[in-house]
Amino acid sequence: MKVSVLQENLNQGLTTALRFISTRPQLPVLANCLLAVDKGRLKISTTNLEAGISLWLGAKIEKEGQTTVLAKTLAEYVACLPADRVDLEIIESNLRVASASTLATFPTIAAAEFPKIAAFPAKADLQLSLAAFSQAVSEVAFSAGQDEGRPVLTGVLLKKEEKGFSLVGTDGYRLSVKNFSLDSGLPGDLIIPARVLSEAVRLKGEKSEEKEGGILGVAVTQEENQVIFALPEIELSCRLIEGSFPDYEKIIPKEETTKIIFDREEFLRAVRLASIFARESANIVKLKIEEQKLKISANSPQVGENESTVAIKQEGEDQEIAFNFRFLLDFLNNTISQEVSLGMTGPLNPGVFRLVGDNSLLHLVMPVRLQS
Repeated sequence: MKVSVLQENLNQGLTTALRFISTRPQLPVLANCLLAVDKGRLKISTTNLEAGISLWLGAKIEKEGQTTVLAKTLAEYVACLPADRVDLEIIESNLRVASASTLATFPTIAAAEFPKIAAFPAKADLQLSLAAFSQAVSEVAFSAGQDEGRPVLTGVLLKKEEKGFSLVGTDGYRLSVKNFSLDSGLPGDLIIPARVLSEAVRLKGEKSEEKEGGILGVAVTQEENQVIFALPEIELSCRLIEGSFPDYEKIIPKEETTKIIFDREEFLRAVRLASIFARESANIVKLKIEEQKLKISANSPQVGENESTVAIKQEGEDQEIAFNFRFLLDFLNNTISQEVSLGMTGPLNPGVFRLVGDNSLLHLVMPVRLQS
């Protein structure tokens, strides 16, 4: 292999690929990145056996070939090079890296020892807007659990519906559901690691040339139990999580005795103020609805107390309810709607948040029981 590539592109590619290297690799080759000439471009691949990435860089190809080299070491070295052309060449069992004024060699491991990363098939099972996918993941993935003892809850359910599909995340205390009225060829319900979905969004955000019209491809390899995402110049694959996702629809209230509509920014500001006082009192903020006003309060003997009032449109009876403020902030910070609604059926039943003018998203938060 003998190729030339711009330092800026190589640096960005290696930095991205590093995120899929295991901190404690089971095999020496898993600490390496695969460098290969593929269809006139330089391909960089890394994997931790649970998830893997392949990305392609424009390069001048003089000789084809492939090898693997320590990813972190190569990335650190390339990051220190000047913004100029970088030449990569395999000489015997080493990778020679040369720029205008520097030269280095790195030991390699044969590419044959590198695990195979699933490639995107000729036809996608699903195609959707990158911008829409990015927003949907930001509205759902934060609700997924962090407890590895319950692996199913660390994933986001991609549920096939009669007309479209849904993205669902829950940790047992909150629930986010995003609906898409978009046909798909997906074979059935999939549970995708939430961190991989978040990485896909992060990759999309890092590609500054991406426009709103970008398309994301999704494909499932049933024999390998993997899902593959195809972004421009990048393919990201991961193993699906096995298990049964909770029957979340049972906890969504069928009716609401109180519904309020409020400005998201105003409510967000009030919750942030209350959070200063709630941190020392189990993160609890209280919401009191009466006479077309919403009062948000928190108190702590060590810190003090606070109350803010937000104007609302109220339907139904007055209510009082309490929530963990972190759950409220996660929701409010990950949506872009100007107005939000909250539906309730009492202080011990979940509160259901929706976006005014957009029925595709539902966010449910379990309340905190207050001592009388």
